[in-house]
Amino acid sequence: MKDVMPSTSVPNDKYIYVWIDILGFRNELEKGSEKIYKDLFDIREEFFNKFNKLRKYTEDIFQISDGLVVVCNVEIDFKELMELIAKLQIEFILEREKLIRGAISLGTISKELYKQRKSDVFLISDGLVKAFKLESEYVMWPIIATTEEFLKEVRDIKKIPNKNELFGLKRMFGTSSGFLYFIDFLEKLPDSKKQKFEKFLEDSIREYENEKHIFEKYYWLLKYYMKKNKSLSNEYLLTITGDEFYG
Repeated sequence: MKDVMPSTSVPNDKYIYVWIDILGFRNELEKGSEKIYKDLFDIREEFFNKFNKLRKYTEDIFQISDGLVVVCNVEIDFKELMELIAKLQIEFILEREKLIRGAISLGTISKELYKQRKSDVFLISDGLVKAFKLESEYVMWPIIATTEEFLKEVRDIKKIPNKNELFGLKRMFGTSSGFLYFIDFLEKLPDSKKQKFEKFLEDSIREYENEKHIFEKYYWLLKYYMKKNKSLSNEYLLTITGDEFYG
């Protein structure tokens, strides 16, 4: 991995922005009990502590409510960063039984403010705006995703001629944004944890069966999981993936 540019040097024009947040946080907040506030605070702290392991790759990490802004120099080993995020993502899901969604973009910052060592200079960037917009408007499923435009720009910056270099990301059809490319955290799911993951899916689908906008996210994840894993022992999950579920 190439060394990250020291914070005392003049920054590159472009920085990688990864916006990550916890799915369902807002819905829980609206219930408004003291117990829920405490539980969400604890989850939020664990979330930050978990992903703080990315710090060796970053210029900075910021916490905003239930979200994280991870800012990286373009010179990092991007594929290695994606693999570590995938590992942390599945660990958090298994430990806290909460899904994660996010987006990745490129952005610029003010060099003058950077020289003055403003601690929040990275938050005043089109990179954060683009990442948040992509996540909120186009990333419908519990994944951290980006666009072909982003990948092309990273390849150009790194002078990678291979147009098929996806840095370990998987391609899926998005919404009006066309194809999206996402971090496949299921690649990091240990065989020993598959039964626990299936139980998490079962419990979540049962819980949100009558809340369509939440249910669909878990159902998409179940479908993708089954596509990657030919064997599934959970009888309930096998049942709901049949056509009769929508009958």
